[in-house]
Amino acid sequence: MFQEPRSASREVNHCGAGCRAGEDLAGGSYLAPSSAASPNWVGEDGTSSSPAQHLGLCQTHPQISPPSAESSANFPSSPPPLLSASITPQLQEEESLYRELLSHPPYPRASRCPHTQTLSSSLTALAPRTPLDEPHSPWIALLMPSRFYNKVQDLHLGAGGSAANPLLAYTLIKRLQSDWLNVVHSLEASENTQALKNGYTQVEKDLPEFEDLEGAARALMRLQDVYALSVKGLAKGVFQRASGTHLPDIYTPGQLFPLSADDCFLIGKVAYDRADYYHSIVWLEEAVSLFRVSYGEWNTEDEGSLEDALDYLAFSYFQAGNVSHALSLSREFLHYDPSNKRIARNVLKYEKLLMESPERAKAEVGLQRPNVTHLQTRDLYEELCQTLGSQPTRYQIAALHCSYETNDSPYLILQPVKRELLRLQLYVALYHDFVSDLEAEKIKGLAAPWLQRSVVASEETQQKAEYRISKSAWLKDTVDPVIVSLDQRIAALTGLDIRPPYAEYLQVVNYGIGGHYEPHFDHATSRKSPLYRMKSGNRLATVMIYLSSVDAGGSTAFIYANLSVPVVKNAALFWWNLHRNGAGNGDTLHAGCPVLAGDKWVANKWIHEHGQEFRRRCGPNPDD
Repeated sequence: MFQEPRSASREVNHCGAGCRAGEDLAGGSYLAPSSAASPNWVGEDGTSSSPAQHLGLCQTHPQISPPSAESSANFPSSPPPLLSASITPQLQEEESLYRELLSHPPYPRASRCPHTQTLSSSLTALAPRTPLDEPHSPWIALLMPSRFYNKVQDLHLGAGGSAANPLLAYTLIKRLQSDWLNVVHSLEASENTQALKNGYTQVEKDLPEFEDLEGAARALMRLQDVYALSVKGLAKGVFQRASGTHLPDIYTPGQLFPLSADDCFLIGKVAYDRADYYHSIVWLEEAVSLFRVSYGEWNTEDEGSLEDALDYLAFSYFQAGNVSHALSLSREFLHYDPSNKRIARNVLKYEKLLMESPERAKAEVGLQRPNVTHLQTRDLYEELCQTLGSQPTRYQIAALHCSYETNDSPYLILQPVKRELLRLQLYVALYHDFVSDLEAEKIKGLAAPWLQRSVVASEETQQKAEYRISKSAWLKDTVDPVIVSLDQRIAALTGLDIRPPYAEYLQVVNYGIGGHYEPHFDHATSRKSPLYRMKSGNRLATVMIYLSSVDAGGSTAFIYANLSVPVVKNAALFWWNLHRNGAGNGDTLHAGCPVLAGDKWVANKWIHEHGQEFRRRCGPNPDD
């Protein structure tokens, strides 16, 4: 059998390139690339040291022991110090910007985010005596390689930089989690480390961890799938549709933020580590293509190389059943590193496999997308997210109209609500300008400090799930008068009793980059659901209020009703989850499409059966 990449030793014959020397397992197993990212030097006495501790860069070293996936995924146990204690406020400002980004999660952890402040500008501000208009000052040269400085400066000082762009957000997280640490550990910065230790340790705890970076990479893969985006286009910073889709481009950013070869390599490696070869192959192919262009250049901040990308790509193709292409890539690897024994053994075994089964060389292997929880409805879901469904025009169904409504409520007589009727059989209505800008901002501000990873009700428990990526908080009506006012408005709109325990507290949800909620029901479909423990019955109705707008994506898609509602800031979306006989309405299966660009905030109010007996009377008709 083939042995996949592991944390074996690595033989180095020159600077910046090397080969892993893995043991050939019993039975002639194949050796796959390790999960290592950046190596440690191993001296003749058996002790290891980081590249920053090792002074002889161009000596020949018999082995490099790459760290395990766990060690390469996290920060060093001893954080690298910086230049001066006086920089602490500026670094804290940078971190506050970063924390704001992470409050818009595709990933499970984090909590806040930057707008357009750059790492380079805050770094430049760290030196009190260094003018900002001197990018080539000796201080900057000592702090980081010019490549890193220029890249950061170009990305963020240009017009149109926004953390709402998922490509920019991914590269920001990668720089803080990976590239910046490599720069700090570099030889250029080693002379300055001790003086800055105190300042760095204060902000180091808030830097992203590997799970944040991994989550951002998975978010890009999710956007790639749902919106049928081209990987080559994403690598160039544009959101082009994949060839053969015949769909218009869904989003055009104000400024392009291309991904580097190392950026693409890391996304491919995240997919590879999850045995997701459907995604690992396309991203590693792009990484190989970009690494070939820049081959011979060695960047301190890069974790991958052309050899690494070829290594992982070859084994991904092998796992997908394409032995012929795995052989071709392995031979290319040997062209760059002919002394790598592990790859040489793999080449021999690939050749043997093809000789024993010649049909393997001609076989066209179709890559299968990973299974998802909503596999049966995936195509409908993605089509609705991409095209906003096939909503009929007003002249086709005259009953679908806009109107002012009071619902016979004294509260709404002087200021009726603006109702847009979207569906009749499955009653769905959108109420425009249901909240004001000030109310929306106030609600977001009240919820922000309490945001936590959203959970879903599953059987008898509530747990985190990959099919719901968001953060949420619950607000009681005692928190602020704006919540009381909103509850009164919802009660007037629906005619229902929303006092506890007949309705749940207001749930505020933030869907950040790639944030989504795959097809689901709001009402419980099993008596074991935690919803029934509330002893107030099932969820009768849903009121969803859009507290923000987005640049692209984020629609609410009703799968079986063939309806997709775009995000309309300050509007409230209403539908009934149950028929009048108490049975669940299957047509309410809905999803929150991934946010392609922007920051989606919603507030949910779920109203339960009990307490509504005389407000929405029961009826025997199952369709009513």
